[in-house]
Amino acid sequence: MTVPDAIKLAQRVEFWRDRLVPLGLTHWRIERVSVVAETPNGQSANASVQPSHTYDSVFFWFKEEFLQEASKRQVDETIIHEWMHVLMRDLDQAVEAVEDELSPASERQWAERIGHEREGLVDRLARTIYLLYVSDANASKTALGRLARSSE
Repeated sequence: MTVPDAIKLAQRVEFWRDRLVPLGLTHWRIERVSVVAETPNGQSANASVQPSHTYDSVFFWFKEEFLQEASKRQVDETIIHEWMHVLMRDLDQAVEAVEDELSPASERQWAERIGHEREGLVDRLARTIYLLYVSDANASKTALGRLARSSE
């Protein structure tokens, strides 16, 4: 990835932060946007985000291979997806605070279930936000469905 491409990616991360103003994300400080061979969340993650536990600052990582192959839509949806994780930081911390009170077996089962549900919700929110952003203001349910199924 070239330096200009990396700058464009960082600008796109900022663009979506600013577009998500109704969700209260515009005050978050982006500490770094990195392009890496593997994200901190492992091989299967195209991107990862790490919000600070106490400050409103955040680090982003994007897998270089993903960025080379992804469409603009896929990159945008991924950026929004990661911002949704930032949005959910405090809720996630509240959920995690209770996990310490569970037995090890219950905690494992709970962690798997809540992780699956969190990713599903975050993914659906990201896709919906992107579709509403790119669609006509008066788009019908049919038009939105068609757009959701299209690859670009």
